[in-house]
Amino acid sequence: THPDLHPQIVSPYTCTASNTGPGPDDQSFPNYHGTFVGGITSAVANNGLYGTGVAPMSLLMPIQNDETAYQVIQAIRYAAGLSNSSGTLPARKADVINMSWGTGAACSAAYAEVVAQARAQNVVIVASAGNTTAPKETPPIVASPASCPGVISVGATRIFTDRWKYSAYGPALTLTAPGGDSSGYVYSTTYDFATRSPSFRSWNGTSFSSPHVAGVIALMRYVAPSLTVAQVDTLIATGRLTDDLGVPGRDDDFGQGLINARKSVDEAYALASGGSIPGAVVPLPASINFGSGLSSTTLKLALTASSSETVSSIVASSPAITIKAAVSVDTVTKIGDYTISVDRKLLPAGFSCPVLTVKTSARTFTVPLSVTKLSASTCPAATLGAVWVRATNLATNSTYMQRVDVSGG
Repeated sequence: THPDLHPQIVSPYTCTASNTGPGPDDQSFPNYHGTFVGGITSAVANNGLYGTGVAPMSLLMPIQNDETAYQVIQAIRYAAGLSNSSGTLPARKADVINMSWGTGAACSAAYAEVVAQARAQNVVIVASAGNTTAPKETPPIVASPASCPGVISVGATRIFTDRWKYSAYGPALTLTAPGGDSSGYVYSTTYDFATRSPSFRSWNGTSFSSPHVAGVIALMRYVAPSLTVAQVDTLIATGRLTDDLGVPGRDDDFGQGLINARKSVDEAYALASGGSIPGAVVPLPASINFGSGLSSTTLKLALTASSSETVSSIVASSPAITIKAAVSVDTVTKIGDYTISVDRKLLPAGFSCPVLTVKTSARTFTVPLSVTKLSASTCPAATLGAVWVRATNLATNSTYMQRVDVSGG
């Protein structure tokens, strides 16, 4: 009911274990985190109240969920116009999904799958990189689902365009946006419980960096409705949507740099006016997290569009990393799939951040890697704790929940 948001609301949904159906956002969250996030992207302009969102013409589809993996996946599927547990779909699928939350670091197979399915629907997914508890956390960790391949993971900058000291950082970081701190906060829509009325307040964190980027993507799709996920990927990878910060090129503190709304809209408008994005060699995924168990994975070097750019070399910064070209790799352009493997015996215990340096006929870029080597003393015990199991009878739509305490070997 906030006057800065109410005109923008479409297809709201509540997706929780206890209540699945149409409903308002954030009714169970006492600080109205989602309302604040929604105001950053979409608060209406020129109504004489509060503030204006990054994309004040954009519509909001608020989805409340329990933030369990199952409910998050169903919420993403609903927003992307995919079949989901509710059996319903929004009147129009989302163009952009913003997720201002995260937990852990490794992207689960289930999250990776639903992200890929949403991207196949041409939905851009943006997520906050996460807030750390230390100014320079070691090892650097970007939260999941922001760490998932295909997700634009967003860190936070201060008003001085340096990194907010509690912003998550690392190989999985895509770019940064304003997040604020005590020297200059982000302001947006909220609710005053004391007066029972809509309000406006300040806050800071990567939760509020992410909707800045989601709003910029909305602006881009407003001027270029046919803009594709692949085109957005290319524009980010080639630094055409950002201002470079930190060391030249991509780095773990700022990713590709600070989002620039004017550059972004200009690029989208050029495409909508008949322009094209020059093809470029890009790594898929943009970073690789081996975690503590993965030994090898596939890196694809692919052209985003027709181009004469070719791959000259791929070099690892550590002897623990080996690179093997698949038989599908073109012998002339060197474009294709590569198997990237790690030998942990050649690494010290703890966290390592080797990189792959890719030189092409046009430029040089890096693919950050992260590897964890556990010592015997740090191996985690195989204890899961409380596990909730949900079963649904599709014929009667009845749902059953059971808590199981799992512990031991």
